[in-house]
Amino acid sequence: MKSDAKYTKSMRERLGLNQQEFGMRLGFSEAGAAVRISEIENGKASLSKKTRMILEMIEKYKGKENE
Repeated sequence: MKSDAKYTKSMRERLGLNQQEFGMRLGFSEAGAAVRISEIENGKASLSKKTRMILEMIEKYKGKENE
């Protein structure tokens, strides 16, 4: 399993979103979305179980979309 930092950044880039957009789509407030994603991508914070589950669901969906 990838580290939270690599996993988060790869998913965000795969979706073509900046940190602000990605964070808001994951449910972070507009004021803190970019900061929170930056912290995760730089290894200063970890993904919550809920957020990891959301990313895994997106990954499965995107995989099926490309089949």
